[in-house]
This record gives sequence, structure tokens and C-alpha cells, in this order.
Amino acid sequence: MLNRASTYTGCTIWMLPLLFVLYTSQAEAQNTDAKASPDTYSFIFKGEPIEYALQQLVKKTHMDLIYDPDIIPEHSVFSKVQGASPEGILRQILQDSPLDFIQLSSGTYVLIAAPRKKAMTGHLSGRVIDGQTGQPLAGANVMLADASGGAVTSGNGHFSIPELSSGYHELTITYVGYQAVRDTVWVPANASTSLDFSLAMRPIMVEPIVVDGIRKRLPASAPLSSGLSSAQVQEAQITGTADAVKSLDAISGISFSLPLADFNIQGGASGDHQLRLDGVPIYNPVSMGRMLGAFSPWAIDKITINKAGFGADIGSRLSGVVNLQQDVGNTRNRNLMFQANTLNLNARFDQEFTVGKGGPSVKLMLAGRGNIWRWYQDAALRRNFSNWDQLDPLLTIHLLQDEDPESIYTARDHDYDINYYDLHATVQIDHNPFHQTDISAYYGKNELKSDLFSENTALTSQGAQLFYSADNYDWQNTMVHMEHHWIASPRLDANFSGYLSRHRFNHSYLFTNNRQADISHSLMDNTQDVLKQYAHRSTSTADKNAMIQSALKLNLNYTVAKSYHLAGGLRGTHFDYRFNLSDQYYKSARSDNRSFLIAGFLQNHFMLSPNLNLSAGSRFTFVPSRDLVFAEPRFSFKYDAPDSPIGYYSAKLAGGIYRQFVNQFDVSNVGPSSLVPSLRFWVPVDYTTTVPKAYHLALSGRWEPAESWKVELETYYKWIPSRLMLNYQMLSDFGLYDRMAPYSQQEEFITSSKGYAYGASLSAHKRFTEIGLELRGSYQYSVAKQHYPRSFDHYYQPLPNNQPHKVDATLHWGPVPDLKLLLQWQGIWGRSWGFRKAYYDYLSIRKKSRYGDHTFTNPGGDRLPLFAQLNAGISYRLKLGKADLNIRFDAFNLLDRKNVLNWWLDPQTTNKGDLSYQRQRRVMNGLRPSLSLKLSY
Repeated sequence: MLNRASTYTGCTIWMLPLLFVLYTSQAEAQNTDAKASPDTYSFIFKGEPIEYALQQLVKKTHMDLIYDPDIIPEHSVFSKVQGASPEGILRQILQDSPLDFIQLSSGTYVLIAAPRKKAMTGHLSGRVIDGQTGQPLAGANVMLADASGGAVTSGNGHFSIPELSSGYHELTITYVGYQAVRDTVWVPANASTSLDFSLAMRPIMVEPIVVDGIRKRLPASAPLSSGLSSAQVQEAQITGTADAVKSLDAISGISFSLPLADFNIQGGASGDHQLRLDGVPIYNPVSMGRMLGAFSPWAIDKITINKAGFGADIGSRLSGVVNLQQDVGNTRNRNLMFQANTLNLNARFDQEFTVGKGGPSVKLMLAGRGNIWRWYQDAALRRNFSNWDQLDPLLTIHLLQDEDPESIYTARDHDYDINYYDLHATVQIDHNPFHQTDISAYYGKNELKSDLFSENTALTSQGAQLFYSADNYDWQNTMVHMEHHWIASPRLDANFSGYLSRHRFNHSYLFTNNRQADISHSLMDNTQDVLKQYAHRSTSTADKNAMIQSALKLNLNYTVAKSYHLAGGLRGTHFDYRFNLSDQYYKSARSDNRSFLIAGFLQNHFMLSPNLNLSAGSRFTFVPSRDLVFAEPRFSFKYDAPDSPIGYYSAKLAGGIYRQFVNQFDVSNVGPSSLVPSLRFWVPVDYTTTVPKAYHLALSGRWEPAESWKVELETYYKWIPSRLMLNYQMLSDFGLYDRMAPYSQQEEFITSSKGYAYGASLSAHKRFTEIGLELRGSYQYSVAKQHYPRSFDHYYQPLPNNQPHKVDATLHWGPVPDLKLLLQWQGIWGRSWGFRKAYYDYLSIRKKSRYGDHTFTNPGGDRLPLFAQLNAGISYRLKLGKADLNIRFDAFNLLDRKNVLNWWLDPQTTNKGDLSYQRQRRVMNGLRPSLSLKLSY
């Protein structure tokens, strides 16, 4: 059982350093404009030019000060003055400068110059922020015009370029989706200057997708990751609603397991990546039976995807990391927002204020999402559930062991209960220019219940006639995160953070028939209730998973020289977890334990030439239960040519070693009417199994022959010598209802496998600014295979979620400012594992594994037909006084195709009395319209 009290107490103790930082930083926050008393004033100067400081002094104190502008030196002021007289402040400003002052009998102050030595170098630092929201832009490129140096902003938008020759320097600041800024700055001698730069968003209809590792940047940029903007996150998806998780489908290398919100990254398994919210792992990022993502899209500011070859600072995962960043109080698009569609309701509230007089400024965001199933049941969704929630003949026969193989099951009554909601909150506190605190929280609840009453309609069957089944799922996620940004010096900035993430999952399954309940097969009014009561008395399943993860982290970024940047970090993570598999069709397995990890990283960024950048480093993880340290060295080279004869082009080569210390496992849900295909749980590795390991090598490139053209290419290869997977032979190695001692060690039901993956993708983007038209197209090729010990004749088989060929084409058109049109087409070829996954995991290991002409020993040979879908949408913004009303209509699957998701086998008796098995299709909905309304003011 989880010791929650000890875990929360430990996490609270870890938070004490953060609270101390918050207290001290708030104490430093002073009002630079307010008077401390009638004759005293308070100022903070953080590297401003001395002339600017003198101007502020005169402006606020009305001091009578005169000077000759020609004597103003190359000097920056770093000073904090509280409750001082104007003359005292003037002395502080002039301290360490070659200036002095005299006071005339009239009271006027006059600056005078003194001899000084000529200095040669100085330092430049500052921040890059969004001009509208004031939010820091991480990864913005700050480049000297002569290409002699540059920097990339850190997570809080801070940059530093040291050892510059004193004098004027021209800078160029670039960031994808924003207008480039060119500015001239003054670098003082033997001193530092600190400046803020604001960037304005580029006025295009939809912000662009950024390819992994490549952004259009000037030389000396550091490699970065893929990303999605809030505009793309809020695009309607095939479910008829905007979905933060499913919006990832717009990224090359991301493939979804149709129709679920489960995805993989570049040929990885579904458990090889990690999804984070504000950097915090979320262990059940789905809702509505895994058909939707678990977050309100209106609470998400942007999404960052780290694919093959990601850096040591990102973490330890076999395939990649996806981070969803919650928005902070953003009043540029109104303070209140309400949105409704056919599935759920969304709301958001934003506010910005200052605490007290001269206190810290605060930005607040609250958002929520809830389903409307109890009031309105989407017809297409209910039709899908009814079609999918049917007793599977093969699974029913084998699970009950006494069924007639000629049974044909017809549903007589369906009942579903869907309930999910998500709550988001963020707070950003700006104490002063050097200290900022971010606090965020999330809570999500997700329930799915189904009741199915069926009848055996086969006239020749001698089996049971009436069946009752119920499937109940309950997921909960909680997250609290706190992070403090501190600019310690012009060269050094630091981040302190801590978080708590809690996941809980409960599942129960009931199944019985009239034979087991010993009742008549005749249909009486209360037959369903009698079967239901008997099922509750006679069957007991309790599949559970709980995980409480808490961590404390420190990251440092230090600029050693204008061509060398060093980053490092240290993290301690505590796990308190419980796993219990108590299904009547699998042997019980249990695990209840605690573990602790200590991880650190060191990343070096070098500018080898004006066009070539090298990043090299390693991650180190100490596992106390094994008394071992695991090293993960990584590297990347990036070359930029911004002014070549063929336009801008860039290329990046990256790779390294990647480990995984928390693993996801999917137990196939063999319940014959289950809506959710698998029971998912997470456990840290114990000492009985190997630690998964992968090698990455990735090459990506970008070419822009003109400002309106963009072509991107990425390729990758992954070798996975160790990946953990479930051992279904061991889980199924017992008689029905046999309750032997449960497995308690992971090695008893988990085995190690190996695999490989490689692929490539090509995408193009053309923008016609004059007519507001954008065209996008992409093709991706993927091969991902794995060895399955003791299964499938020991051959390598494709991963179940692999999509070998995928083509996407999109048209966005804004003929007028308030009207937008959308047309999308997607085609997928080569999907395998054509039958229900439970057939391959459960039936293929039975003694009888042949069903007519069908066996389930070669899933790679069971190829599904082409998946193709055309979607269209139109949206219009209507101004209603101070409010905006956005109306959007979408038509999904416009051509009304019956795309096949998988197959199942239907046993039938031939004219000769032989038993044959007919392959039946499980399909997605045809044409599906969707309407959504959004009101903001």
C-alpha cells in the first residue's frame, strides 16, 4: 500500500529551498519608481547605460543636473538603492565610473570628467520576450552581425555574450513565427550591459511547424526541437473537437494508433516516449477510453517534441519526449473564453495584476474542460461504441471454455457512461527583472463504464443463450509544479524546480451467462438484472496501478565565452508505486515498492565556426537499488548557411545512447466486449530486469529557396538492444480461475526483447501571402520491427502501431481576415496486425491456434487496406461589441469511407455441417459533421 503521508512529507521538505528562494527574491523586489519617503527614493539599475540611469534620476526626482553629453563614458550601472536622497543616488550611479560632480551655490549639480584608462572589452546580456504577452522566448537566436559570436536564449529567455570589444554592435534576433529584429547596442568597457528585446508575431494565418533540430536561424544557433503553436493545438481533430494530444498528428514522425490518442515517435513503441505537462510526467494523458487527449487545448500555449537525437538535458527515454506547456495569464485575447462542441465544454479565465503598491506583478490563468455526455450523446460516437461493444465469439469461447463454437452473439441492450473533466491553473510571478516564479497545477478525472446484455441467436448452438458483461475504468491524474528562474549574473542563470505527479487507475470486469447463473434462458423483464447481480457476486477483478512521483531539480546555464556555452543540472526523483493485475483471464501479478533515482547532465555548446555548431554532453543516472551509474553520452552537429546562392539551408546530425528507467506496459484486454484495447500501467525498473537501452542516429535538413517556400527532410536509425515487454506465456500459464501465488518480481512476467527502427520523412510548405493561402504536404516512411521471445516463431515482427507509409496534404485559406477555410487529406498504407491485438497475444499461444485458414502467428502478414480520409472545415469570427464569437463547422470523412480499424472472426456452419470462420470488419464512422462555438471577451 502506498505510504502517501511519507511521500507528501518528503516532497514538502524538498520544496523548502524553493520557498526560501521565493521569500528572498520577493524581498529583493522593489518599486523603482516609488518614493520611500518624501525626500528619499528607491531605484534598481541592472546594467543600464549610465546616461539612461541619469535620465531616470532626473525624471523621477526632478533633480537639477547638467552635463556635457560628450563626457558620458562607456559605463553601465549595476546598483540597488533603497530610501536614499537624490544626491546619494547620484553617487551610486557614478560609482566606479570616470565621472564626478560638483554642486553650485544655486543648488545645481554639474558632472565633470576625470582621466581614465581605455578599456577593451565588455559583456552583453538580456532577455528576448514576446512583444504582446511579455513571455520569454526560449531558444531565440541572438547573433552579432559580423558572425563573430552569438547566443541562444535559455528557458527563461535569457542570453549572454561575453568578451565583446567595447563600442557599438549590431545584433539580429530571430525566432520562428516572429519578425526578426535588428538593433544596435552599446557595449561598455570593462562592464556589462543588459537589455530586453521584444519580438512581434509574424502575421501569417497559422504559425509554422518547426522541424526537430532545425529552425530557420542565423549561424551559431543551438539545435532545438519540433513544436506546435497554440493555434495548431486548437485545430479541430477527427473526433470533432480540438485536442492537444491529437494535434501532434501534424508533426512528421508522429503516428497515431487509429482511432485512439495513443501515438509513437519515429518507429518507437507506444511506451518508448514520455508525455509531460510543464515538464512533469503525466502517466495517463488520455480520456474517453483513450480516444481523446487528457488536456483542455485552450489551456496549452505550445507543444515541444524531442525526437531522435535529443540532448542530454531532455531526459532518459528510448524514443523521445513530448512537453505540453500551459499558458499563463494572457489578456491579449480577452479575459474570458467559453467554447462548446458536440463532445465537451471549455472555459478559461485570465487576469493580470500587481500585488500591493510596487509589489510583484502576477499573471493568472484558470481553465477547465468537461464532457456533455449526460446531456447530449454524440450520435456518431454512440454508434461507434455500439458497433465495437460486441461479444467476440473466439474470445468468448476460449475464456468460458464451455461455449459452443457455433455461437452467434447479438447485442440486445447497450449502456454507456462517459465522464471526464480537466482543470488547469498557472501563476507567473515577476518579482523583479532577475527573479521569476512559475506555479502550475493540473487535475484530470476520466471514467468509462459499459454494460452489455447479449443473446446467442445461433439455432444450432448448444451453449448458453444469455450473456451479461460490464467493463468499468477509472483514471485520475494530479500534478503540481513550481519553478523559480534566477538571473544570477550576466553570465549565469539558474532554474530551481520541484513537482509532484500522481496517477491512479482502477479497472474491473464482470462476465457471466445464464448457464453459470443457473437461470432459464427465456427473456424475462428482470433477466438482465438477475445476471448482473450474479456477476457481481461470482466474479471479482481488481486491476490497479498507482504512481506518486516527486522530484527536485536544479539547472544552470553559464556562458563561458561568446563561442562556448555550458549547461548542467541535477535531479533527485522519488517513486512510490503499486501495480496489481487480478484478472480472471491472467495470472495475478503484484508490485508495491518505492525507488529513488539521482540524475545529472552536462551539455557543452561550441561555435566551431560562424556556420557550424557542436553540442556534446552526457547524462548520468544513479540507481541505488542496483548501485550502478548509467551514462548516456550524446552529441549533435548543426550547420547553417543563411545566404547561400540557393537560399537558406541547414543540416543537423545527432545521436547518442538513451536509457529508460520508468516503463509502460499494455496488458491486452481479452474481455470479449472490451472497449479499451489494453490495460495500461507504469512501473520503474526493479533489480530483476535489464534497463532498456537504445542507440540513435538522426540526420535532418531544411531548405528555403525563398521566404515563402520551406522544404524539410529528416531521417533516423534506432537500434534497441534491450526493450522490456510482457511475457504472455507466463501470464497465461494457469488454469481458469486458478489462484496461485501472484507474481511479485518483474522478471516473472516481463521479458527483454530487441528491435530496430529506421525511416525518413519529406515535407513541403508554400505560403501565398497576397491571397492568404497556405499549402502543406508530407510523406513519411517507417520500418519498426521487434523480436518477440517465445512468440511468432521467434521472427522479427513489425510493431503493432507502425505505419509504413503516410501521406498528408493540407490547404489553409483566409480569403478575408475573419473567414478561414480548411481542407485536409490523409492516407496510410501498410498497416499490419490486422486482427484484434488480443488474438495475437492470447489466442496465438493456445494449443488450438488455427481457425480455418487463419492463424495469428504472423501479425506482419495480416495487412489492413488503405486508410484514407478527407476533412473540410470553415470558421468565421463575428464581432459582437466587445466580444468575439467564433463559429466553426467541420465535416470529417467527407467521402464517407468505411475505413477498417481491424478484423474479427465470425464462426459459421457451412451447408456440409463444417465450421468455417468468416472475417468481419470493425470500421470507423463514415461522414461526421461537427459544430463548435467560441465566445471570448
